[in-house]
Amino acid sequence: VDSILEIVGAELSNSGLDILGLPIPVSRYNSIVSEQWQIDDFGSGRSLCICIASTKSIWSPFLDYIRNMGDIPQNPLDTFVGDKINLVIAHAIQAVGLKCQFKVYTDWNHEDACHLQTVGELTSIALYYPPPVMWSVHPTYGIWFAFRAVVVFDGIEAPELTIPKPPQVLTKEMIDEMHSITEANKEIGWWRNPESARRYRNVVRSGPEVEYSEQQLQYHCLSHS
Repeated sequence: VDSILEIVGAELSNSGLDILGLPIPVSRYNSIVSEQWQIDDFGSGRSLCICIASTKSIWSPFLDYIRNMGDIPQNPLDTFVGDKINLVIAHAIQAVGLKCQFKVYTDWNHEDACHLQTVGELTSIALYYPPPVMWSVHPTYGIWFAFRAVVVFDGIEAPELTIPKPPQVLTKEMIDEMHSITEANKEIGWWRNPESARRYRNVVRSGPEVEYSEQQLQYHCLSHS
């Protein structure tokens, strides 16, 4: 398990998919979500799954990717993420000499639904906050990150690990301020407007080391990706 995850983590990081959660058995996730959100465990209660997220680092590899495309698809970032994850996982499986299937769950494929925020919390990436926040908050990146996918491996069992719950980040004052921004932008949603999106995200964490560039933020606001 360690060898394949080491390869996956290193290669995904090169593509800006630089947050990899700790491995958990699919059964741990399936046991706490409703049937509509459950994912395939390939018939084994201990099939391993991992959660993948990105930070601002995804922007440069993504731009390089679309520069080399012919026809740009409707949702190019989703295409980029799907292509990179499938290529990296397939290569890692081959590199360690395993014979196994894998399945990728994303938030844009509604046929194979998965509640990424729940997996992200279970794998110790970020704590999910219920309303009025309704957002996952990373201890380092705050809200300047995005969950991208969950990958399930057939034939690889999750190790017995004690996985810590992500730390509480938000204070009452932060939650109140975020709620105020949400209420002020009820008509269109704060996440659709670059100015309100930056204000909302900066309530938790700010600075050039975590914030998206203006170009990247505008893209996410327009595409909701």
